Amino acid sequence: MRPRFLAAGEAAPSDALVVDSAAAGGRLTLSHWQGSPAVAADLADDTSTGILLRAAREPTQLAGFSVVCNDHVDADGLLAAAIACRPELALAHAQLLIGAAEAGDFTCLPKAPSLALMLALHRLVLDEQAAGAGSAQRCYDRVVDSLPDLIATASAPDAALAAAVAGFATARARIVARDGIAIDRLGDLAEIRWTRRDGHAWNDFLVVAANDDLPLHALGGLLSDTCFQLLAEDSGDGITYALDAPRHSWARTVRRPTVRWPDLARARLRLSELDRDRCRWVLRPEAQRAGFVCQLASVDAAGDPAPSGLAPATVAAAIREGLRLGR
Repeated sequence: MRPRFLAAGEAAPSDALVVDSAAAGGRLTLSHWQGSPAVAADLADDTSTGILLRAAREPTQLAGFSVVCNDHVDADGLLAAAIACRPELALAHAQLLIGAAEAGDFTCLPKAPSLALMLALHRLVLDEQAAGAGSAQRCYDRVVDSLPDLIATASAPDAALAAAVAGFATARARIVARDGIAIDRLGDLAEIRWTRRDGHAWNDFLVVAANDDLPLHALGGLLSDTCFQLLAEDSGDGITYALDAPRHSWARTVRRPTVRWPDLARARLRLSELDRDRCRWVLRPEAQRAGFVCQLASVDAAGDPAPSGLAPATVAAAIREGLRLGR
């Protein structure tokens, strides 16, 4: 079996296996995406990588397909396709692959080898994107063909990946020590406030190495799986806000709880009225410029994250009321 990338709106061939996608067509879909066909109960898992690993335990589950298809590029999708093409190799490294997929999809902080594998996949994607047209298909071909090398790199990461892994550990220690970062939680809302030093990479899911004041992976596991997070960066010229839902909440999960996204229209209206001379407050999908699961954000005229003139207590109060009324 070989991988095939589907262009936007393209249906998979009738004899294809579709993974990590809600794309039309194909003979079987194995995906954790909401909106995709549900998988059999014995295959269900939180990531598509986990689903494919469960399927790989029974050789007939992945037999008889001409191609394996996906319509986007990320760590979970790349690994799911590689498992379909190389199930025996993948099964020998199941926990490593699942950890990398969860780190990529849910911004959690796995063990160092899984984190290194996720970073290696992200670096591969960035390299192919820089090479120009056709990058998505090349990403899938490279991951399938070089899976043994990627696995080996995770166990003994090169200097750049090792430095990035160490950087996440340093950020985690700073968060735990509350070094320049305050975390206050009331109910299912956590306020996470920090003062800008080097900056924050809003919605940079392909992060490999960066001087980030708050790398979101470093928050993994510190808050409950039902907790919404109000990110608040104080730049000295106001505070930029982004409200993230739990980072698994977009997917169909088994071990992690289902969290429904709230209707925050009233909260947005309230904040807009209070802040009309400083910034705009936007909901999804425009808020996704600040993060994949961002529900509400303060942005500039171009839609990029921008400082508000409101105090954290004012913003948090409006959001708490919105969460209470909007679910």
